[in-house]
Amino acid sequence: GLHHVTGDAAIEAYLYEDLETYARETGLMQPMRLGPTVGEFTPARLREIKALVPPSDELTPLVVHATFAIAQWPPEVIEQRLAGTLSAAAEAGVAVALHLNTWWAGTPFGFDGVGGRWCDPEYQQVTFDPATGQFGLSIPNHWSSVPWLTTRNARLNEFKARCFRTFGQLVRAEWDAFEARHGVPPSDAFPLRTLVLDNEITYWGAGNPGTSATLQADFNPAVVAAALEQGLTLDPRDGL
Repeated sequence: GLHHVTGDAAIEAYLYEDLETYARETGLMQPMRLGPTVGEFTPARLREIKALVPPSDELTPLVVHATFAIAQWPPEVIEQRLAGTLSAAAEAGVAVALHLNTWWAGTPFGFDGVGGRWCDPEYQQVTFDPATGQFGLSIPNHWSSVPWLTTRNARLNEFKARCFRTFGQLVRAEWDAFEARHGVPPSDAFPLRTLVLDNEITYWGAGNPGTSATLQADFNPAVVAAALEQGLTLDPRDGL
């Protein structure tokens, strides 16, 4: 160890001749979970995937459900698919990662409760291209014209929050029922290892294939209003 005093501050640093051995002995080294995105969540299919990644000190198998569409499926469908996914993973003895996407194939297209749909322009990101001076929307696009939704609309955000709460309640119910169903405590064998809560929310502003390299987002009126509440005029025409 090294100890150095500078003024009133003490700086300490510990150096290890073999950091890897130290990390392994203290339990800091954990195997990397490796596995593909899976479309068919059956025990037989998951066993095939598991066989491709034999467990070792460096690697342990994982399967990924890349679009668990909690904002698109009704609660009874979420419950059914969650139970089926976790049951298959537990039977195959493999960990599972669920991506709770409300983008891409998980984008909600249902009714908003006030006469519209979640894919309407009111809820979409508004783009601006400084090269042309034009505002626009994220559709049409070559990703099946799936709209990119704004992050600031209060009604949309409350809907998404309800979806996440419902999912959390269903996971808790699965946890509580796990021991009765499989005969082992969930803390030892519950297959859910990773949750990803949405991703790529700034994708449209960062640019994507087939669009202008200078495209910016999001200038939805709800975002502009939120900025104004903080004393900011969010107008991309003046260069921000």
